[in-house]
Amino acid sequence: LEVFDEIGHGATSVVYKGRYNGKDVAVKVMRQDGSGVFSREIELMMKLKSPFIIEVYDKCVISGHDGYVMEYVGMGSLCDVIHREVMSDGLKMRYGREICLGMRYLHSMNIIHRDLKLENILVLSVSESDTRDAICKISDFGTARETDISNTLSMTQSMTMTSSIGTPLYMAPEILSGQSHYSMKADIYSYGIVLCGIWNQQIPYSDMTFSNSSELDSQIVKGYL
Repeated sequence: LEVFDEIGHGATSVVYKGRYNGKDVAVKVMRQDGSGVFSREIELMMKLKSPFIIEVYDKCVISGHDGYVMEYVGMGSLCDVIHREVMSDGLKMRYGREICLGMRYLHSMNIIHRDLKLENILVLSVSESDTRDAICKISDFGTARETDISNTLSMTQSMTMTSSIGTPLYMAPEILSGQSHYSMKADIYSYGIVLCGIWNQQIPYSDMTFSNSSELDSQIVKGYL
């Protein structure tokens, strides 16, 4: 494994470009040691095998910090693409279908993503005629939760969860209101907000004015939006 320049970072991790077994890869490395959450993310992602989910190749340790090696997607996130490209209706529908198939796979594996958003969907192509199985893939499973639901068709079966997990713009009203019991339907709500972002080619609610983020959250919880 060779690690090169930083290509992105978040509050808890840094992402670098690298080379692994002769191919370009991305290497996500935890900023601090001792996070069981990050270890669970690595273990979870290594179990996922779907053309619609970002593939993880291996674990790694960089300068004493845990990390993992995953597919490199040079076009960035869907959030980047909607601001950079003029997308045809066909391309928008293809993205929507592939995200749906990725979420269906996750739910069939009894996994709730809990942070589905434009920033967590990585784009391989902006051509609707691309012959690959997938041209966008779901990523970032730091907040994902494996459940003990035996019947994955029971989307309404609620579970005890950590409240207020996710990104407010995409969070279902039951999570925004602080409930600790919710179901896979929360992911479906987030998927709907993602679709709005794709179709309108803008961040959800960005055309509306609110005095602060709490006002937006309140409007969603009350069902006004």
